[in-house]
Amino acid sequence: PAPSPETVQNVRRMMIGTSVMKSGMETITLSVPLLALTAFGGISAVAGLVVVYGLSQAIFAASAGGLADRFSARKVLAGAVLTQAALVGTLIAVGAAGALSMPTLIPLYLLIGGVTGVIETTRHSIPTLLLGQDEAALKRYNAKLHISYEVAGVVGALAAGALIGFAGPLWSLIIQPPAFAFAAWYFWRVKHLVPAAAPPADGGIRGRIADYFKDIKAGSKLVLGDGRMRWIALAFVLPQIV
Repeated sequence: PAPSPETVQNVRRMMIGTSVMKSGMETITLSVPLLALTAFGGISAVAGLVVVYGLSQAIFAASAGGLADRFSARKVLAGAVLTQAALVGTLIAVGAAGALSMPTLIPLYLLIGGVTGVIETTRHSIPTLLLGQDEAALKRYNAKLHISYEVAGVVGALAAGALIGFAGPLWSLIIQPPAFAFAAWYFWRVKHLVPAAAPPADGGIRGRIADYFKDIKAGSKLVLGDGRMRWIALAFVLPQIV
């Protein structure tokens, strides 16, 4: 059956929000490593930032499911996108004040990477909450989304490159906060189904920490127990290590 007008509208909001977010995301990808390369001593600084960024994504992403169960996926996604806009705004302000150094850049970039993990994990959970398990509809959604995603990425990279050439890597980041704030507004307006409520964690904070590691263990079994997933994981992990 054709999707309802409300579903079509929610899909459109996800498309627009994701595209705008991707255009702003490219400024971080280009500008922060270049900033470290030019200002803080070269390749070793860039390598350190890449490691910090990747590890923080993996660690924070594991908490996205629990947050989405508690607060709904759209709220977690919108909140994480808005949080990252604030973090990048803080990075710009610190740099403008002349206080930017590796000791200040690394924790900020760690948090930016961690929030990226929450964003990407939550964003990928929303299509099935909009379209259910309709495989054909999900394939159409993913195809259209990836076209707009990559086009927006190219546009964002070109804009960031132009600003880097004109004003330097710090000021090219100015694209990101308004783009992410705009995307957060679109994500917040998405209405989707709510999955079955997860049972509350026992034992307060200790119980939540235990659930966190249980989720990691369950996810590891899913990946390692499927030959296709093992190859996908290898294809992702090896280039990151290199």
